[in-house]
Amino acid sequence: MGPEARFKTFEYTVDSKTLTEKTGEVSVEGAPVVAISAPVEFKGEPGFWTPEQLFVGSYVACLLIRFLGFGKKEGLEYESFSCRAVGKMVREDERGWVINRIEAYAKIEVKSPEMAAKADEVLTAADNRCPIANSIKSEIVLQREITDIS
Repeated sequence: MGPEARFKTFEYTVDSKTLTEKTGEVSVEGAPVVAISAPVEFKGEPGFWTPEQLFVGSYVACLLIRFLGFGKKEGLEYESFSCRAVGKMVREDERGWVINRIEAYAKIEVKSPEMAAKADEVLTAADNRCPIANSIKSEIVLQREITDIS
């Protein structure tokens, strides 16, 4: 029995189209449209999401959603979760421009000293089980600051 028979397959469809000679949009059915452009460094228009930001954002969004799910399952009591991620893009001769590293900085405020260790475990599980993190080649460095606010 191959892996296809044991595990379900999911598909995620995203559409894109041009708006101007320098901008476009991506969309999914039933969700707001996202206007996009190349980064300003590459002659894109300011004020738009870029593919590079969406790439880094897909990791941090996945981490957040996994944290919420695992936190609920584990009974984690926390006040807040936030995460900032920075993608480092470099030029590699053989492949051109690549985002080779994502540095993420998660901040969690917990409601008791006992929850601090649990928050650390939940964040580690969220990172380890994030399908986006598991699908990309970029090195991911996840730093954390867990604060007891009780």
